[in-house]
Amino acid sequence: MIAFTMEVISLKMAATLKGLPKINFNNNTIITFGEEINTPIPITIDINNELSPIEYHLNSVTFIPSESSSASTEKLDYFAVDPSYGDVRIDPALADHPEGVFSLHIDATQKSTRTSVADLITSVHNVKSSSMLKFIFNQEANHLSLNLDDFKTRLNSALNTDSSFAQISVVIGMPRSHSDSFKNRSSVCFHALRGDVILSQESAISVLSATLNGDSTISRLYQAFKVANIEPCSELERTLSSGIVVSRVTLFWIGVSLLGLLILISFCLYSCFIVRYKDCLDEKKAAMNGSEEHSLPRKKPCPSVQFYGIQHL
Repeated sequence: MIAFTMEVISLKMAATLKGLPKINFNNNTIITFGEEINTPIPITIDINNELSPIEYHLNSVTFIPSESSSASTEKLDYFAVDPSYGDVRIDPALADHPEGVFSLHIDATQKSTRTSVADLITSVHNVKSSSMLKFIFNQEANHLSLNLDDFKTRLNSALNTDSSFAQISVVIGMPRSHSDSFKNRSSVCFHALRGDVILSQESAISVLSATLNGDSTISRLYQAFKVANIEPCSELERTLSSGIVVSRVTLFWIGVSLLGLLILISFCLYSCFIVRYKDCLDEKKAAMNGSEEHSLPRKKPCPSVQFYGIQHL
């Protein structure tokens, strides 16, 4: 399933139009597109489109491939912009496109005067699961949700202030319960960038986990927010083909059940063997008794004794 998420990483830009109220534009926004993203993007729906004083137009699109993908592209028509509200529409076929960052340059024009009032930039990150990582937290998902915005801000601030993390930024998704034997753990998927280039898992791990045991700002931040580990976001190794997570306790009871079933089958086979063996012994005993009766010599019948009367003498 493919879904979207949007994150505003800069302050809203205000443009004051002559004779019109102040209008706020969402500028420098990020839309993450990928299989591991499960947060829907809010879309404005209003039947009074004609009342909007601003008209939006997609001016141009540029593409920067990721670190693990060197493929360029000539097809950039995956996007459309709502003319009344500036909402970005994305063709689902983008999922088959190489990984990278699309920069959408959007013009905001005043309808009455046809003059440009703002130049907006929206970045669309087409991220594959092979580039997604996740932070593992030693806290429940509902607690993490309360502190996640603060964690995002402080993490990117720490990356910007440290010279060893030049141009490194992290885009974080939504928290969820971590699928393992620890019920009080949660996780949140993310991807890292160097400038506008999406980093591979190996590069991101080497950058973000090198200071887990150090005494740097990021390591102290990890300790403050109880970051336990950084792992690949994909959970294929943790799940069955049906997607059901198997814990160690479940595996233990499955093993005990299989062992009990094996013992029961062995007992049944042993009982059948004993019965068959007893029947075989009885048959052999009966056969031996029959052969002994045939081998013994028969006794000759005694001759009959004739008695003679006195008259025969």
